Amino acid sequence: MFHYGLRATHAETTVNFYTRVLGMVVDQTRPKIGISGYWLRAALPGSPPSIHVFTGDDARVKPADTQVPTGSGAVHHISLYCVDYSALRRRLLEYGLKWEGGAVPGGKQWVIFVYDPNGVMLELTFDASIEEGPVPDIPAENTYMPGAPFRPFDPMGYAMFAG
Repeated sequence: MFHYGLRATHAETTVNFYTRVLGMVVDQTRPKIGISGYWLRAALPGSPPSIHVFTGDDARVKPADTQVPTGSGAVHHISLYCVDYSALRRRLLEYGLKWEGGAVPGGKQWVIFVYDPNGVMLELTFDASIEEGPVPDIPAENTYMPGAPFRPFDPMGYAMFAG
């Protein structure tokens, strides 16, 4: 696992729990990504951020929602470290899966967002320094826009994976 995204009902309570109880620290290197929140990481030198906390309006599932989900519903996404961006993107196209992607600000990582068959949002993260080729060209309809709602989950799009 690379990291997971967490919708925080109470931002201050969340950061206090993770820093006071688990000993994590707020990662000060978080780039401006257009989403309110913060990143947490282990208190080890050089450790990567492992929890991306969404706060305020960005913690809601839909802008019109008045509450932030709790329990398992608070998990926004799970990020997995991947290699071979081109091959994975080809497989998404072969299976006809809906995806969005782009380069993380600073250009050190490329990402693809796609649902798993259960409707869990996956962020597939690639280290640009080990991938071959230039920054990927993303078609407009697949360009990830921070803060914009992701296309709805359609379980029928995963029928080809059934037994």
